[in-house]
Amino acid sequence: MNVYEKISKYFVENPKKIFTLFIIITFGLALSYSFLPYQGDASTSPRDPIIDLDIEISKKFSDEVHFTLFLLEVPKGEDILSQKNLYQIYKASQVLREKDLNKELSPENIQNKSHLFKYFDPEAGIEVNGIITLADVVNNILKMNPKYSKNLEIATNEEVKEIISELLKGDQIKDIKRNISINSNVEKKKINNQEIDWWTSPGMLIAVVGDNESLGGGSQRVALGGDKNTIDKENYNIKVLNVIKNELKDISVWGIAIDVNLEGERQGYASSLFITLTVIAAIAVVGLSLRSYWAVVLIGLGLSTLMIWLKGISFLLGLKGGLISDFIVPIAMIAFGVDFGVHSIRRYQEEKNNKLNYDKKFILAFGGVGSALTLAFISDSIAFLSNITAGIESVVHFGLAAGVATFAAYIVLGIYAPFILSKIESIDKENNKNKFIWSFQAIGSASLAGGSVIVFLLVSPIIGMIMILSNLLLFLLLPIIRVRKSSIKKINNPTISKNLFVKIEEKFSKIILFVTRKPYITIFVFAVITIYSTYLAFKLEARFEVADFFDENSEFVVGLDKLDYHLGDTAGETAVIYIKGSLHDPNAINDMKKLVDNLNKKEFLAHDQMGELRLIEPNILSLLSKKNISGNNEEENNKILKELINFGLVNEQNEVFYSPNRIKFTLIEEGDNFSTVFRVGIPDSANQKITTYARKELEKELEFLSNKSYISDFGITGSAFVRDIELSSATNSLYKSIPIAAFASFLLLFVTFRSLKYSIITVLPIGLVVSWLYGIMYLGGYSLNLVTATIGAISIGVGIDFSIHITQRFREELKKHDNTQALEKTLNGTGIALLGSSISSIIGFGIMGFAPMPMFGSFGQITAIMIFLALISSVFVLPSLLVIVSKKSTT
Repeated sequence: MNVYEKISKYFVENPKKIFTLFIIITFGLALSYSFLPYQGDASTSPRDPIIDLDIEISKKFSDEVHFTLFLLEVPKGEDILSQKNLYQIYKASQVLREKDLNKELSPENIQNKSHLFKYFDPEAGIEVNGIITLADVVNNILKMNPKYSKNLEIATNEEVKEIISELLKGDQIKDIKRNISINSNVEKKKINNQEIDWWTSPGMLIAVVGDNESLGGGSQRVALGGDKNTIDKENYNIKVLNVIKNELKDISVWGIAIDVNLEGERQGYASSLFITLTVIAAIAVVGLSLRSYWAVVLIGLGLSTLMIWLKGISFLLGLKGGLISDFIVPIAMIAFGVDFGVHSIRRYQEEKNNKLNYDKKFILAFGGVGSALTLAFISDSIAFLSNITAGIESVVHFGLAAGVATFAAYIVLGIYAPFILSKIESIDKENNKNKFIWSFQAIGSASLAGGSVIVFLLVSPIIGMIMILSNLLLFLLLPIIRVRKSSIKKINNPTISKNLFVKIEEKFSKIILFVTRKPYITIFVFAVITIYSTYLAFKLEARFEVADFFDENSEFVVGLDKLDYHLGDTAGETAVIYIKGSLHDPNAINDMKKLVDNLNKKEFLAHDQMGELRLIEPNILSLLSKKNISGNNEEENNKILKELINFGLVNEQNEVFYSPNRIKFTLIEEGDNFSTVFRVGIPDSANQKITTYARKELEKELEFLSNKSYISDFGITGSAFVRDIELSSATNSLYKSIPIAAFASFLLLFVTFRSLKYSIITVLPIGLVVSWLYGIMYLGGYSLNLVTATIGAISIGVGIDFSIHITQRFREELKKHDNTQALEKTLNGTGIALLGSSISSIIGFGIMGFAPMPMFGSFGQITAIMIFLALISSVFVLPSLLVIVSKKSTT
């Protein structure tokens, strides 16, 4: 009696202890998940100077204001610079100020107060309360200029155009001019015998400036996984958007990246139905494959319980959450749970024809499949745990969480599910059931299981557990009681009609047996495919596209598309250049001027329509310019810089251009040194190639500051560069885990099989699946990002899992039969089980592929493809290799 038969014998002899232990563990893990504190999100950032500098700047340089950007666009053929539309914009600005005065813009979790930031705009020469647009400037000129002496409401369109013509000729409203659409048109027209530039435009960008401190403070960085302050600001942004939208009835309004976390939440909930259907479909197909109501219920309950075990153990171990650990791992583990459940139950069903009692059938079944399940579990765990070498917290915690999930799937669905099934069938004894009623109950159980998974993960663990208990009571315990009480109508030699799945299995069996009879041809064909797919895989690029994560038709994505259309290369994601040292030294000031001159020539940086570098103000050079000093006197420079830091920028009329806090946005004093930042834009930073190129070019531009005695430190950072480092580091880490996982799995198999050749050919499908998968991703237009790269890591586990089941079963059958019969038995038994678990997962994840949120949609599509490839590798390539190897052994 082998160790697995001993384990199963213990289960059979001590069912009460086994059930009690399971209930206690599950209940305890449910409590740990419900009441232990959340450890927070795992960091996606590796150790890198760019990321360290980003953190340092966010701590040292104050963000006094909170910017919220909106893109305004008029219908085709209309002009946003007309009197009618500018007056609408002016009225909307006034309403926004009134609502802020009435404390109506405060989000729910922030104390009711005014949030708009008040400052003096030196370009327009007016006091600003939160928002300044071209409409405000035009209205101010109309009122102040004796030529007009009126306001925007009663001005004529010609008067408005005349003022705009004068304004846009000069530089007094440079920032406002930069925010007018690049698709604007200007032509010469005569008004009152005076030729003017008649400007028309389809859109413009406006900014609402909030008091960052009143909104909770913190960084301005836009990223998923924001903290409470970030969520509060996003809710404030939405309130501002709604006010502007309600007032601008004839103008379309889009927020520009104002609610990334709220949008993710909205689309995540919209996708939850598809995730639920993924679980339901997987369970339903398992039912068709195994042709058992009880199997459907047990797999459904097992998947629900798997989530409790995963989350409970993760909390006990102190694992952190995040996008991958909280959502991707649980969803991906559906495939592993189904696989363990189908293999163990299918092997139990193979023993049904033996005239043995149900307990002995379970002992024989687990005795046969137990070693394969255990090997699969250990190799899967090794594959996932190989990610702990990554050095990136989110990737490390992904590996740990996936390892925990594999362990839970092994215990819950690999061992407990077939054991409970054997106990139920010893009671049921194949009664003649009403197919319609039991099918209806199976659908109800699968639906409740799918719903409980998504509710447990996204809504409330308590409600999710109540749903699991309801499923247990309604579709398992009550039917068992009903079966126990019903009279037994034993049917001798019942005729089992072949359903569609049975016919598919028969056809599939014939195909794989035919292919394996020609092993050398099979190997050659798949070798050619692999060479080509590997070539394509190396062409797959890492890329960050917003549309890869969010629905391309959502306002969030459309707003960014509109921004690209209307501002193009004149705007971009902010890059930050940091310089520290004796910046009052005239040489340092000259070097900074030289740097800006050089940046002005770089085409990859944002330039306005006049070709001038978009350098965000205030900056140290613009401040010195406004103080009217040359920068050649070191003592004067030192004095001016300290005055700016302590008192801000004030003009002769004692009007505050920039407050001290606003100065600290760009300039601070550190001991005997000063530190400053320059902020420039990187257009099309979603393209990872452009971002990487911009990062390297900026680093080259800063090299001339090396070995300068008056410069103590310098560097670059910014959200685009941080994302570039995070994405490249994460994908590289996941890439590196593949050979580590393959080698570790090989060592495990070599120790277990005591055979070099069987170990090598069992591990080989890992490389095939990864190569095929990335090749197909390239052909399908997918890119590598944190989510899709994770699927590559998951494919290692799936590939080795499938291979082990085939090899282990073949070696087991080879002890009793010749290699031809052994292979036939393997493919008709384990091969068909693989087909069942694969089809259930493929259909389930295929449904997820239709989720409205592309992050989940692409995950579902690629995972379905990956499972299909793992199946092909395991039932076509591996059996052919086994035939070749076993023939040589026989010889």
